[in-house]
Amino acid sequence: MPRLSPIIHTMTLLLTLVATYLWLTTPTLAHYSLQAFAGTTLLYFILKKLDNSRLHHIAPAPDSLEMPMMTFALILIIGSTGLSQSIFYPLTYLYLLFLVMSTQVVTAVITTLGLTSLFFLLMPIFDHQHLAALFTLPLLLVLFILAKRQNEELTIEKIASQREHKAKEFLAQYAQDTKTHLDQANQDRDLNNRELVTLESFLETFLQPKLEYMLELIKDAQTRLVLEAQLKVIANRVQEILGQMGVKTKSTSTQHEPKT
Repeated sequence: MPRLSPIIHTMTLLLTLVATYLWLTTPTLAHYSLQAFAGTTLLYFILKKLDNSRLHHIAPAPDSLEMPMMTFALILIIGSTGLSQSIFYPLTYLYLLFLVMSTQVVTAVITTLGLTSLFFLLMPIFDHQHLAALFTLPLLLVLFILAKRQNEELTIEKIASQREHKAKEFLAQYAQDTKTHLDQANQDRDLNNRELVTLESFLETFLQPKLEYMLELIKDAQTRLVLEAQLKVIANRVQEILGQMGVKTKSTSTQHEPKT
């Protein structure tokens, strides 16, 4: 159901009170007050159902036409059964609660003043009991407004607390992920450094001396077997270094020996 602006909603409620007063003060219409109450109540719940409201959601939707319908139905049954002497008069307090919860504060205050004026005009006699019943309406209105304001503040604080908790969880998770990433980066850097040190040591202490030695041997044609043995040692050592660096290589046993 579409929401009404505060001004239109306030005017609609005041017009509803006027229509209720005219109904109750017109003998022909007042005779059918019970039927009008039943029909309006039925229509109210039909609209709630069409609005896909849950079964236990009996309160009017905020700033909707449901509040004027409830106003007409409740005030009609209370006004037609004796006002403050009616067994339905306590429903007025429930109505004030729904009014505060479903409208703006200004709308609730104006509507309550109009409701009090309506009851005052419909009273057959003025005594302390009737006046006391009327004075309870603005008093309860103030209490309900304060309760609503407190509930709204608690809701805001709860939402803020939940958001703060989620923000802390996000920051903690982000810090943990960052630390894990940095640790992994440091580990990778240390591994690369170790591989570079191993390669440097291999080149300086093994490969370079072997190459210098083979260059000396190659000058003599009778040293072929010695050169072949030295090449196999170099190949095996290279495979060992590459294996430490995580590089897959072919086994030296699959390599073809040079022909004589």
